[in-house]
Amino acid sequence: MRKIGILGLVGVLTLVLAGCGGSSGPDLVVHDIISMGGADDGYIGLDAVGYYTVFSSDAPNTIEVSDDPANSRRGFISFSLSSIPLGATISNATVFLPVLRATPVIGVPGVTILVDMVSFPSLSALTTQGQMASVYGATAILLGPSLSILPGDAGFDRTFNATDALNEALNSGFSRLQVRLIASSGDVVFDDLLQVDNTGTPMLRVEYF
Repeated sequence: MRKIGILGLVGVLTLVLAGCGGSSGPDLVVHDIISMGGADDGYIGLDAVGYYTVFSSDAPNTIEVSDDPANSRRGFISFSLSSIPLGATISNATVFLPVLRATPVIGVPGVTILVDMVSFPSLSALTTQGQMASVYGATAILLGPSLSILPGDAGFDRTFNATDALNEALNSGFSRLQVRLIASSGDVVFDDLLQVDNTGTPMLRVEYF
């Protein structure tokens, strides 16, 4: 899994790549932002009788997604945007998802994960079935990519491009980039526990001028 060096107290690593070849243009900054974790990451489950349950990443420090009709689960991840300078020009943004386990249904090689951009409050604030349902089925602000996650991806990061979603969040004045993960053809468990070597938690890598 990735190793990104020593993070600062706010969970951010910034590298400045100076222009070369005599270029006088602005420097490209590579900025790593760890997901907010705790009550801001997690998943919402929906059982066969239509009852919703919220699981934050505090315990068991995982984000689970599944299309099991008896126990459907959708994942939710938040990244704070407060460390991106006002007026920054975004060149590229990539989200890293650390895979713990992928279990596709029989006859299918991998689990398909649909990613979309949504807006939701802290998961701990969802105390009623109506509130949980509104976040679980929220209308997407922006549709993202689909990923095929294989059992062999366990122990590695899977990535997707989030440039459009990040620009949408910044242009809309959002303080966070928030994404929802929806599974089909199986279930996937993502890690959300920051390790000493800075692995084991979702990360947003932003490149900007």
